[in-house]
Amino acid sequence: MTGSSECPYCGRGMAVLSLREHVAVNRCRRCPAGACLPFTEEEAVAIDEDDYRKMAERVARQLGWLVNHVERARAGRDGRWMTPCTPGFPDNWFVHPAGRLVVVEFKRQKHRTKPELAAKQQAWLEAVAAVPGAEVLRSTPARWPDLQARLIL
Repeated sequence: MTGSSECPYCGRGMAVLSLREHVAVNRCRRCPAGACLPFTEEEAVAIDEDDYRKMAERVARQLGWLVNHVERARAGRDGRWMTPCTPGFPDNWFVHPAGRLVVVEFKRQKHRTKPELAAKQQAWLEAVAAVPGAEVLRSTPARWPDLQARLIL
């Protein structure tokens, strides 16, 4: 990949090829603390799942990925919030025009999923993992470097 781009964390203009180095070395003091380096234990526990997911989406879009996330919506007259898809369906689908698919189930650092939902999520992740070339992972803030490495081509 050639050309120039902006750092997805701080917005500083830079060559696309130097993004990996910029992020790994944490040269920019404007980048948020868990973005360039692994989150500390305190940061990992403190970050909200939604904020972590949105950070990953921002990074992915900056790197040329198409991102899909099924948002929750109000259902019915009782005002309950529901996700309008099959229970257990993975949180995000990242598709790169270069022919890559990464499916991610985001989790808070210390969060327990109800066993029934966890089983459905696991079934989805296993089914997608069986698709040739698809990459699947359950990602917590502490596992950010693993997800980040998959997003940086």
